[in-house]
Amino acid sequence: MRKTASRIGEKYGVSAYVIKHLLKLLGHLDGRVGEYNLTSKGEEHCSKGVGWAEKPNSPIYEYDLWDDETQNEIDDMIENDSSILDRAKEELREERRLKKQEEEENDPFKDLLEGNNDENDSEDDDYEIETSNNIDALKYGLIAAAVFGSFLYVRKCIKDKKIFNPFSRKNKKNEKK
Repeated sequence: MRKTASRIGEKYGVSAYVIKHLLKLLGHLDGRVGEYNLTSKGEEHCSKGVGWAEKPNSPIYEYDLWDDETQNEIDDMIENDSSILDRAKEELREERRLKKQEEEENDPFKDLLEGNNDENDSEDDDYEIETSNNIDALKYGLIAAAVFGSFLYVRKCIKDKKIFNPFSRKNKKNEKK
């Protein structure tokens, strides 16, 4: 019966990542964590399954199903070397650490975030001055819009007779009588 790496891992109390690492050691997979590819040997012993979550609009995903022969290879590997699972876990940790370090080193925004972009310093200074001017203009624009909006609101309230209009001509005529 074919099983996923997760189901095989349940037998030994380890994650699918550890089982995939063992499959890599056996020559069924190539690559690194999260980016494994089937080798020609792996293609002979693996078939693809399709699944989806029971939630609305859940994505469809593919998973690998490993045959009994591959499962027996893993069983034999673990029986012959009881420390293989611990070593696999440690190798995975190291591989993940290296992958994370490599991603951080190749991050195109790292220099911008850390401010290590020396070649564009003069352009950055000009940009900061321009941005500062734009922010000031935006502030004054917002203030002007707020004052104008307040004027329109008061005018509407006077027109709807919600507030008293001290400049009304009718009021002055009534006072003279």
